[in-house]
Amino acid sequence: MNGVNIGSSDLRKLKEGRDTVFTTATYYSDFYRLTNDPEYHLPDEELQKRVTECVERQEEILSAMQLGPGWPFPLGLMSASYLLMKAKEQEEGQPDDFEAVRTGLETSVAQFLEGFPENVRERLWELKDRYSHSTFHFITYATQSWLFRKFGVVDGASSRLVRTILEIGEDDSYLEFCCDDWEMAGLIKRDYPGVKTRGYKLYGEGGWERAIRDDLLKDYHGMKNADITLADALDGSETKADRIFSRPPEDRLGSAVSDRTILEMAGEKITPLPKNVSYDWIYNLRITDLLDEKGRGVGIMTNGCARNTADIPFRKYFVENGLIECVIIMPPKLLYANNIGVSLVVFSHGNKGVRLIDASERYLRGRRYNIMTAKDVEAILEEIRDDGDGSFVSTEDLRENEYSLNPKRYFSGVSGEDVVAFSDVIKRITRGTSMDAKKLGSLLSQEATDVRYLTVANLQDGMIDGEMAFLTELDKKQEKYCLTQHCLLLSKNGFPYRAAVAELKEGEKILASANIYLIELDETRADPYYVAAFLGSERGADLLKGITVGTSIPNIGVEQLKSLVIPLPGPAKQKEIAEQYRKLVNRARRLREEMEETRKSLSELF
Repeated sequence: MNGVNIGSSDLRKLKEGRDTVFTTATYYSDFYRLTNDPEYHLPDEELQKRVTECVERQEEILSAMQLGPGWPFPLGLMSASYLLMKAKEQEEGQPDDFEAVRTGLETSVAQFLEGFPENVRERLWELKDRYSHSTFHFITYATQSWLFRKFGVVDGASSRLVRTILEIGEDDSYLEFCCDDWEMAGLIKRDYPGVKTRGYKLYGEGGWERAIRDDLLKDYHGMKNADITLADALDGSETKADRIFSRPPEDRLGSAVSDRTILEMAGEKITPLPKNVSYDWIYNLRITDLLDEKGRGVGIMTNGCARNTADIPFRKYFVENGLIECVIIMPPKLLYANNIGVSLVVFSHGNKGVRLIDASERYLRGRRYNIMTAKDVEAILEEIRDDGDGSFVSTEDLRENEYSLNPKRYFSGVSGEDVVAFSDVIKRITRGTSMDAKKLGSLLSQEATDVRYLTVANLQDGMIDGEMAFLTELDKKQEKYCLTQHCLLLSKNGFPYRAAVAELKEGEKILASANIYLIELDETRADPYYVAAFLGSERGADLLKGITVGTSIPNIGVEQLKSLVIPLPGPAKQKEIAEQYRKLVNRARRLREEMEETRKSLSELF
């Protein structure tokens, strides 16, 4: 039973003109999840109508409440719609006034609602008989989804991706780590009532808002009899399961482990244990430790963990033991709290290689966050089901590439006879100076000199801008960090990376900062302007992204840079592209100068 697929035009209609919690929840595609309930399994037009009506009802609730600045807006809305929902559940003959319904709720919820002023209570109760139970349920669910949102990668259509990959059967046992929203476990329990479901709730019970959430989700997902443990997923029992799903909380993804007990657990299998151990791989270890011999698991980890140098020992352990079946690079901007890129990792036993799938372009673009559609999910599933070698990388190839699990490392789209390893055309590569800020500050000059200081910010549109700082002098020891004529410049940090070619005036010296690579090429084989043009193109950007390490600060290492495979046609073709590139860069320079002159003129009008 799949959710209704709402198109981008419908999303726009729901977003325009309504900056409300429910609209935000809708934007996060919570209506996909809601349509998993048979009551909301409607044709697109009917669901659209229902959603629009609920947005209007929500605004009526907010208007009726008229809460002052001391009331938290989303929490007030959730508690009010929840109260009205529970009032609609009162059986005939039972008291259904505000106070009677309030006192019958969980203690912490009742205490919160006790603070509602009398006039607010009256206005809310006027709404109770106007609308259905499903309307209040819809609003409460959407609001709590917004408040407790975690991973867009398992919302809506993409939750079907996870469930389909798991291939759950009626007699299987299912285990979920960090199942605080009950969603995946609930959907599985709904579709397969015979499945024995267990889970670990990382955050426990919490306050009144979590009491509402748990009551709503237990009822909504039919999980009242599920075996859910209020404990950290890393502290659970050793009972194995046929199917496992893990989604670490967002604040743990990509972060370092400090708990000594956890580190000791990892150290039993991973040797040598890296200094910076990420929680991502610890959760992955937990999956494989508890996965039955014929089972399958799915985990979520940051893209950096698939290629970081520090994580090589972990990747080696999983690959050499045949524990990873597939890695799927998910679309960008799926996480709610930040824009860290994530992958789905499929675990099973006895694999002789890994299927690497790049799904980073399969999404419906949103203003702040992106959404996966049913069509996107089906395309990914087709790639997973494909028995061919198009996305399969053998253990031997993985071993030769530092066990990188990044598909762009193997399937870059650069192939044929006109390709070379980047290292084959590099004569010298170095980073700029690592001069400390105090020393640099003492050398800055307010007057023009023959010595300039280049930072990444000075690399703009394939050129070096004229805003570089002047230096009073240059120590001879620093000269090796200066630009040479026609050397290729490439920023080390921060995707998208910036490339340019140095063009020095006579007598000019430019000292580069440590965040810039200075690359001297064998110009008999590779034209620097051609290479800069390639690295600045979409294809080049994809290649550089494929060798990027780090999550909070993306960067490129020297060895990864040398390992690039770049297209290198004959001299005539290189020259043709290089000349086009230089013309475009010069045009960009002229346009920038014209823009600066225009801005200056505007500022001098009065």
